Amino acid sequence: MNIHAVAILALTLSAGVGRLTINRLTDWAEATGRSLTDLMDGPEQDLYEVVPVELGGGADALVRCSEGNLSRARSLIERVEKLGGQVISRLDGDYPKGLAASLGDAAPPLLFVAGNFDLLHTENAGIVGTRRPSATGVHLAEQCARTFCEAGVPVLSGGAVGVDMVAHEGALRAGGQTVVVLPQGLLTYRVPKELLGATEEGDVLLVSEFSPDAKWSTPGALTRNATIAALCRLVCVIEPGETGGSLGTARHALDQMKHVVVHGRKGGERAAKALEGRGAVRLLDEDGRFSSERLLEAWAAVLPKPVEQSDLF
Repeated sequence: MNIHAVAILALTLSAGVGRLTINRLTDWAEATGRSLTDLMDGPEQDLYEVVPVELGGGADALVRCSEGNLSRARSLIERVEKLGGQVISRLDGDYPKGLAASLGDAAPPLLFVAGNFDLLHTENAGIVGTRRPSATGVHLAEQCARTFCEAGVPVLSGGAVGVDMVAHEGALRAGGQTVVVLPQGLLTYRVPKELLGATEEGDVLLVSEFSPDAKWSTPGALTRNATIAALCRLVCVIEPGETGGSLGTARHALDQMKHVVVHGRKGGERAAKALEGRGAVRLLDEDGRFSSERLLEAWAAVLPKPVEQSDLF
């Protein structure tokens, strides 16, 4: 068992300890050759003398982490591993480089994964959208999924009803692979029957950034939208509403300098036009037609380079 991951999960389970504190604390421990487990076992007074104040409550987090949290963390990771899953910490070599680069200190301290682990390190195409797509929206989501899979690109989405599931299922029907980024823990997620067989055959990867026993929650769903964007090279947004997760995912992708392709529902295109105003491109051509070539051109386009601080002066 990954003892380092146990300590990080135990910190995550501690009330009032956020991922920024956890990430900065683990970075400091790694840089100074210290073990989080040893620090937790040490005297409280030593922690306040050793842990830098600028870590933002790092010593408090270690003190707050009880033996009960450590025991619970060990049990949860053991359950994940017994099911064939794996836990990856932000400092492990298997942690996706794109996730760390896009989210920095806000990146998930841990990832819990099950299925085809190789899909964690591929360039993925995201397809997200409304939970209540029109017939056109369903058709376009399927077309996008098929286009990417026929080009050998895995499709990534959030597993929600509507466009997300159309994308996952469309990818599998096209003989491709798909990644499901969960808004809850790996142990509380019930794999839909449409994905179950493919998961067992290695065509699906489940990814969760939450404690394995975490239930679905709105904050969890909102948090994972940034992760969806960070794990993709390009995001297709189908019929986004003026609020909601797909719009949030698109905004995260644009903030992360990723390509965004969008299609708005007829008569409700305000959100799509707002995204176009920020740099997203339309999925359909000027004549309102879908083109695989047009979509793959957007996929292959060079990603814009983030502005470095030094470039501003």
